[in-house]
Amino acid sequence: MNLKNLLQNSKQDTGQSDLAFSELYDRTFDKVYGFLIARLSGDTHTAADLTQDTFLAVYRSMRNFSGRSAESTWVIGIAKNKLYDYYRGCFRRKNWLESLEDAEPIDDSMEDIIISAENTEFVRKVLNSLPEQYRMLLILKYMENLKLRDIAPLTGRTVKSIDGLIQRAKATFIKAYREVESGGYDDEKRK
Repeated sequence: MNLKNLLQNSKQDTGQSDLAFSELYDRTFDKVYGFLIARLSGDTHTAADLTQDTFLAVYRSMRNFSGRSAESTWVIGIAKNKLYDYYRGCFRRKNWLESLEDAEPIDDSMEDIIISAENTEFVRKVLNSLPEQYRMLLILKYMENLKLRDIAPLTGRTVKSIDGLIQRAKATFIKAYREVESGGYDDEKRK
């Protein structure tokens, strides 16, 4: 039975609501966790925390589920909001933007590097080597396909400032990519 039907049949019965949540959790957990871990560049700890936050929000708001979308779409939408809240919090907690503004841009196509399917693990390794803030900006821009005007409010910066920061993040990514590609990268040096 789907969530909408279970909830309609359980307006006063919390046991039925708990059953509905349990079934929804079982059906969507892997999708939510996979969605989050892909966008967090393999950060399992943060993905687990955000997955937990997502399902807590789902439990609290499942009576509001209207059934206008698929259950998994609704739950992934909540996960996406939790992810954006996480990014927003990271950008606000750290005064990192000023320290990243002096990097030199490089005029190579990052899109070409990321598009290649055989580079997926390679790209993840390079992304993980970047400062967290650069990694988040690149994920928002290239994995989430957000426009600069959508990223700016998450960071509290202007569109022009974010454009410059993304250019520097790309330059840093490409430099790190070349290091890894040439074998000059050592995980132990970075720690």
